[in-house]
Amino acid sequence: MNIEKRFIQVKEFLERHEDMLQTEVLESDITSLNSYIPWAKELLNLSIDNQINCEFELETSYLKDTEFINFISSIKDLKQIPKAQLSQQEIPAYLTRKLSQKKTHELKQIKYLVDNLNFNQIIDIGGGAGHLASYLICDNEKKAISFDLEEKYQIIGKEKLKRYAPEILKRLDFKTQKIDENTKLPQIQKSLTIGLHACGDLSSILLKNSIDKEREILSLGCCYHKCTKQYLNLSQIAQSKPLHLSFHSLTMAAKTFKTLDREQFERRQKVKDFRYAIHLFATRELGLDFQTLGNAKPHDYQGRFSKYAHKYLPVTQKYSEDILNNKFKEYQEEVRLIQALGSIRSMLSRLVELYIILDRALFLQEREKRVEVLELFETTISPRNLAIISSGLKK
Repeated sequence: MNIEKRFIQVKEFLERHEDMLQTEVLESDITSLNSYIPWAKELLNLSIDNQINCEFELETSYLKDTEFINFISSIKDLKQIPKAQLSQQEIPAYLTRKLSQKKTHELKQIKYLVDNLNFNQIIDIGGGAGHLASYLICDNEKKAISFDLEEKYQIIGKEKLKRYAPEILKRLDFKTQKIDENTKLPQIQKSLTIGLHACGDLSSILLKNSIDKEREILSLGCCYHKCTKQYLNLSQIAQSKPLHLSFHSLTMAAKTFKTLDREQFERRQKVKDFRYAIHLFATRELGLDFQTLGNAKPHDYQGRFSKYAHKYLPVTQKYSEDILNNKFKEYQEEVRLIQALGSIRSMLSRLVELYIILDRALFLQEREKRVEVLELFETTISPRNLAIISSGLKK
């Protein structure tokens, strides 16, 4: 894959849809989204099952609007990234104790990948209890350093290794330390720096701290909603005409991408029926600004809207239940339209993540690094699966 070409394609596509991208539909001026409304109405005319397939699987076979079909097909094409081969390796039982299926899958995939890289020592950023570092050196003579801000997790990791694999502990050094752009990482020849789901800005900081030597780098991002402007648009191409990503768009990039079943979809729909209706009532009848109401309990969405409104927006208690429930019915068509527009907006989520990852990859490539971008994990198991692999300088 040509990283620069794909980045430009993704960037240009997102720029064409910035009105949809940067703000939640509920907080948007709906007139700015007029061109998407026919698509939303077509989506609402589909069966529940087909709505699910369209939003999550990008299926277009039952759509008629050519522009809507082209929009979805473009997203489907742009988000295609080479996939890493699935590992068939097994992890020693002592290392998988209390590990989730997700974490076990991630460790197996990373081990399969890095066994083909040329390094002597691992520098694991945000390594927690050291599960990854332990596994990567369990069947060889390599050493590792695991950095983390939380000493309590490192203590857990040390105790586990003392009990089950003391030989590994001799080659694994735990360091309790915050990593920032001024941190001097160990200057070790033939080292591999890893950031597995390094949170927010930390992934970008890791890259910046690792370009001075011929280090191998493996980076997988996470928590994009915590990224700050300083650590976005790193590459020269991005900086020449940056796409400024709002908090709302960065939050989209951190979605799980999990396909909902019918029951989950209808539950989500019911929750949004109430949440969106109370917002419309608050802004139109009470003149209030947009506000977060907090997390309601599942049973709050099973009763009447008036009960929900009285509980989560107490100022509505001056209105009778009949008035509130009638308003809920009045808003219903508009609420469902907003939800459908939100479903269309969510289709852009993976491209926002891809924009961030490709920009980081270009940052390395512009500094003469050999770089690949791969889907390293199965999306259904670990959705934050876009890996940047940099294996030294270009020859």
